[in-house]
Amino acid sequence: MKKISQIIAYSLLGIVVLGLVLTAVLKKDFSPNISMPNEQGICIMRESPSASDGLGNETDYNKFITEYKNSFKLTILYAIFSGEINKKQEVKYYGKTEPFNSSDIVVYFSYSSEQILKANGQVWIDSVNSDTEIKYKKVAFKVEKGKGLTTQSIYFETTNNSYYVLTTLANYDSLYDFISTLTMFKEQE
Repeated sequence: MKKISQIIAYSLLGIVVLGLVLTAVLKKDFSPNISMPNEQGICIMRESPSASDGLGNETDYNKFITEYKNSFKLTILYAIFSGEINKKQEVKYYGKTEPFNSSDIVVYFSYSSEQILKANGQVWIDSVNSDTEIKYKKVAFKVEKGKGLTTQSIYFETTNNSYYVLTTLANYDSLYDFISTLTMFKEQE
């Protein structure tokens, strides 16, 4: 009987340890449902000192996409303990004013054809101007270093020149580090 109790105890302990290891390794993805533009569709801008650049080659483009996508991944264990495991993306009307006018680094995605705004598995409806799908041709977001995992805002410029903002969780530190290696920053040093 004592041997059976030990086997049961070790089995339960093994299950707990395995569960902790899996939740520490497996990740939850908080990335927005945005299709990636081609190399010419990505522009990175900085106001002060003024600089802008695209991703001129396939290597930079692929690295940017990898860092961008990894910015939205969070370990399940961290998500559970931070209370963010069930965090949903929110979409709200922002207005007609451009969202950025500071010295921050801003990344713009531009598309040759209209895209439909989707979040949390659903198409968002433009309740301000009409009851139609929100369509956009530009996306913009600010990239900051040293913020860690925080709520981030991504702005969608609609076809009628107004903006919607989607909030999600992201950590842009690695993306910022990569952007800092681009030509636009090296020329400023």
